[in-house]
Amino acid sequence: MQELLAARSITRIGQSIRLLRTRRGLTQEELAKEAGVSRTWLNQVENGSKSNAELASIFAVLNVLDASLLIRDDVDSQ
Repeated sequence: MQELLAARSITRIGQSIRLLRTRRGLTQEELAKEAGVSRTWLNQVENGSKSNAELASIFAVLNVLDASLLIRDDVDSQ
């Protein structure tokens, strides 16, 4: 099932990662290990307290979750 999760801030990205992680039955420790990040880093991202999260690490986590980051142009074209 494809579902779009609006993520306009690091807090929303973190919430989306947590939602996907729990849907897939993974612990933070399991996801962090598979993605090559620390559990502490993942916890901070999921809680929105990691304001300078590295994009490459976000992509590594999304890759493990079989998810992607979509960028949409919200400006109306006329």
